[in-house]
Amino acid sequence: MKKKTIIYMLVVGTLLGLTGCEKKVSQSRNDNINSTQSRKSSHSSVNKEQSSSAEFVNSSKRSSSVSQSKEHSANQEESSIGGDAGVVTIPNEMRGRWYLANAETGKITTIVFGESWITYEDLDTTELHKKKEDFDAYEYGQHHLGYEQKTKNWSEASKSISSETGKVKINVRGWNAGGGNAVYTMATEHDQTVLVVEGGAGEWVSEVGWRSKSDAERYANEKFGNLHYNSATDDNNEVNDDSDDNDD
Repeated sequence: MKKKTIIYMLVVGTLLGLTGCEKKVSQSRNDNINSTQSRKSSHSSVNKEQSSSAEFVNSSKRSSSVSQSKEHSANQEESSIGGDAGVVTIPNEMRGRWYLANAETGKITTIVFGESWITYEDLDTTELHKKKEDFDAYEYGQHHLGYEQKTKNWSEASKSISSETGKVKINVRGWNAGGGNAVYTMATEHDQTVLVVEGGAGEWVSEVGWRSKSDAERYANEKFGNLHYNSATDDNNEVNDDSDDNDD
């Protein structure tokens, strides 16, 4: 009987010991889980802070970039070069490639207009700039080394309204030296918009530009009644025609 009692007590003691161990193990597991969750929460918080910080930095960079871009754009409109009063903007309808038919010879050449520049025959490009009033570029260049080099691809330009076509016309001449000028305006011929190039003292038509080369060739020798041609040239042509008739 005593042996049974002792054995029973040993069994109960063992069971109690195991139960205590299980509680400790369970508590330990709970502690580990809580610790892990705490670390994850802390890590997540750090990541959020880092992400927020990175987003702030990137936002600052973008703002700085936009600011620099605006500043750069503003600088492009301004110029510290002597005599420059800003660029001349070419009308949208004038921009693009044109095929020019010479009014005297019928020869076809090309010209391209950009936002504020002109390229002749795909070779020489000139930028159009307004010149400050009473500014003498040649005289200024004599006393400022490198000025002519800085402005070698510039032309002085001004805009007005053509009395003949009612369209904007752009008067272009050399920046650093005097000389001839070219005037560009628009007109309508054969139900399409054409480019009119004028020059000389009377701003006579020297060339008419077409959007297609085939049209430029087709109408190369045609004189248009609404355009202003050099009458002396027309008179010479008439004299030559009469001479040819007498020879016959």
